Amino acid sequence: MESVLKRLRILEEGISEVRKIPIPTWFHNLETPEEISLIRQAKREHHPVFAELSGEALMELNHEAFWKGIAEGIIDRISYSPRLESFLQKAVENSLISPENVQKLAVFS
Repeated sequence: MESVLKRLRILEEGISEVRKIPIPTWFHNLETPEEISLIRQAKREHHPVFAELSGEALMELNHEAFWKGIAEGIIDRISYSPRLESFLQKAVENSLISPENVQKLAVFS
């Protein structure tokens, strides 16, 4: 896995480009709470950014920031992983996420 600082630098550069030229842009394979925070800020500034969280990162780290990002609509989709469906079902059962939020997410392979 790339260093967190390198990943953040690359994401910051991408968001900076969107700030200059507001073209809708997807940021894929996000893996850290810090990346979610940068996307949150860009969305608060009304920039046309969209976020895809790594399904593997969600399951491995199970970080509160990911669940909050999903609930707030910061995360637009989750990349597919074979165990993801059952993981999300358990998250609903444990009240980490609402069924409505799961339905809003697009899960892609």
